[in-house]
Amino acid sequence: MKSLRLLLVCCAFILHLCLSQVEYGTLPPEEGEIDGSMSTLARDVLAAMNTSADPCNDPDTFACGGWETTFEMPPEEGRWYKSFHGIRNDTRYMIREVLESGICPSLPDQGNRTRAPADGWEVLLFCWFQACMDRDTLDELGTQPMLDFLDSELPFVLQPSIDGWADMTPRERGSVAVEMLAKLHAWGVKSTFEVTVEQNPITSDPRSVLFLYQSGLNLKYTEYDENDTIASYLTFMTAAHELFQEAIPSTSSLRGASSDGRLSPAEAANASLAIEQALQDIFLTPVEERDPVKVTNQVTLQEVKELAPNIDWDRFLQVLKAEVGPANQTVTNETEIVIHHRDYFRELGRLITEEWDDKSLLAYFQSRLFVAGAGLLSREWTDLRDTFNREVLGVEPKERWDECQRAAARSLLSWVVTHTILKDFDPRGKVIAEEMLANVRTEFAEVLEESTWMSNDTKIVAFEKLDKMADRIAYPEWVLSANYSWRLADMYGPEDAVTALDVSFFNMSFYLKRQGIKYAASFHGRERDEEVWYRTPTDVNAYYHPYYNEMVFLAGIIAPPKFHVFDEDDPENEILAKKVLNYAALGGIMGHELTHGFDDAGSQYDADAKLRNWWSEDSKSAFNQSATCVDAQYSSYVALTPADLPGLTQNMTLNGRLSMGENIADMGGIKLAFRALSNDLTEEEMQTRPLEGVDLTVEQLFFVGWGQDWCEVTRPKTERSQLGTAVHSPGRFRSLGPISNMPEFAAAFDCPADSVVNRRARQEDCQVW
Repeated sequence: MKSLRLLLVCCAFILHLCLSQVEYGTLPPEEGEIDGSMSTLARDVLAAMNTSADPCNDPDTFACGGWETTFEMPPEEGRWYKSFHGIRNDTRYMIREVLESGICPSLPDQGNRTRAPADGWEVLLFCWFQACMDRDTLDELGTQPMLDFLDSELPFVLQPSIDGWADMTPRERGSVAVEMLAKLHAWGVKSTFEVTVEQNPITSDPRSVLFLYQSGLNLKYTEYDENDTIASYLTFMTAAHELFQEAIPSTSSLRGASSDGRLSPAEAANASLAIEQALQDIFLTPVEERDPVKVTNQVTLQEVKELAPNIDWDRFLQVLKAEVGPANQTVTNETEIVIHHRDYFRELGRLITEEWDDKSLLAYFQSRLFVAGAGLLSREWTDLRDTFNREVLGVEPKERWDECQRAAARSLLSWVVTHTILKDFDPRGKVIAEEMLANVRTEFAEVLEESTWMSNDTKIVAFEKLDKMADRIAYPEWVLSANYSWRLADMYGPEDAVTALDVSFFNMSFYLKRQGIKYAASFHGRERDEEVWYRTPTDVNAYYHPYYNEMVFLAGIIAPPKFHVFDEDDPENEILAKKVLNYAALGGIMGHELTHGFDDAGSQYDADAKLRNWWSEDSKSAFNQSATCVDAQYSSYVALTPADLPGLTQNMTLNGRLSMGENIADMGGIKLAFRALSNDLTEEEMQTRPLEGVDLTVEQLFFVGWGQDWCEVTRPKTERSQLGTAVHSPGRFRSLGPISNMPEFAAAFDCPADSVVNRRARQEDCQVW
């Protein structure tokens, strides 16, 4: 237990990038000119700012210009936030030290490693990391680990064709295809659709049910409309199919791996692309996917069968159950299932059984496997992936240690990592954060009370939802308890699992994928484990989950520069400055997540997290009118111009409809945080200048802190890739959009009526909450 908790001791908590303060109205300091007597907070913020910029017309440069000018983004990154990535960057080096010191008993040459594993799950973690780092061995093995895995678990993927496909009836094809789909899904290779297990947001039954979602694209939805991206993708996939086919000997012992009649690499790549494009044609768009009513359709298994009658759904569920369970759960024609949207499954059934040929389908399965497994193989494979990312996103390959530690954090192994971090988490942080969140809640209640556009009946339900909204801060208590092992066994399987995996990086990685599917499937027919959060406490993040009406603020985000711990006996001005910056960053995030419960999507769930319309007609009409204003405001923001990205023929603006929920939450977040801060301080304190030598009032410091929380640099190719599908606006607009609707910002900096941020003076401001 002691070693387990030491594993990533400092992860996200001994972080030294601190927000600080600047002198408003002064020239930006020259190198070495910052007053050495200033506090760390003051020096850090001053260095990040460009105080010669006009906060009323260019608040992003005012808050972030110094940092943007001097920061050199790592070549492997496409986007970097000063706050979020600053914390993650420090964390990853701490993770590196721990992983590199961990002993794998199954491997030689462990003499320079000092950290003995506390149990079998740490053995799995340490051995997995060392196998990931051993690139020479991976190069020697080439494609063989993938071939051996397929031969053992998914032999049909090796086949050039499906025996008898051309002579099968659509129903027979449906039975054959879904058996393959179920086995692929059990290993984490989700093709054409995805199965998850969640609480049904329509009924009052808290037990989890099956969800069926659209899935199976290798590219982002909008990238299929980009000719240059498609060209890079075909180059990548053709080369991948070539490596795959070259590794299969002409006389092979692998089951079904004959080369007779196999599509050429180029043909296979184009066949896979054609299937993906056909899927994209029937996908809901990213904007449509944000509508919970559209994507939440409760049906019975019998109704699913009627939607796609050629698909053998009984066979699919039978095979999936045999692969990943749960063994004790019975599914009948009357079993409730939530599907993404009816038209997708109706058309998918036709495509699989009547439209696509067997060779194309197998080429698609292979392509899905290449995307899932290329990073687990030799440099020949990873070089293909890296070239694609360089061409499409403009980023260079990550250092191997970084790639390995990130992959560990993304897998279920993240919970093993979590055990080791929280030992050094400062308990004062949780206490302060809890008090802040209580104040933010109080302000939202006040906002509800002040709202004149809501009917009384609608307000009653809104207050009930706010009262019932659960909140979780930092980490679940079980990770520090002595009785943690049973949860890890549920997640990762038996402690001695690594001994059966031969320390094979490929096998261990797919074992973890499969365990993740098994763990999720184990909740079918029963209530979720509320103590296993959807993200691990090491993540620098927070979230609101509408199915459970709960908001979660992870330990990783309760750290500088987003949060600063203080004691009551600290200097008065230091406490005040930290409070201001805490509300500007973490307080804004708290208000953001709370507002998600009442944004354009979250507002469709009631106090019991059930999807139903609880709004009066007039209240809903007023809400929609305000939301339309937000849509128009953000849709006017230009994110990329032809000058930014060669080949671009016109400006690319934000899609305000796609990012509406996040924009509403950002607007609510800063408003609630500012109100909470204002009510936590006296009027006299609000007008003080809490940082010695810095001529900024509390109000000004708050808004600078908000702006610096969203300081960001992004590569143009990465920006383009994300604009079509990302629900978050770029950082500079996450800062600008909300403050442009806040008269408090305009007043704090004495902004004229015609300035960019003073929309209220021109009666152009948008307000939802």
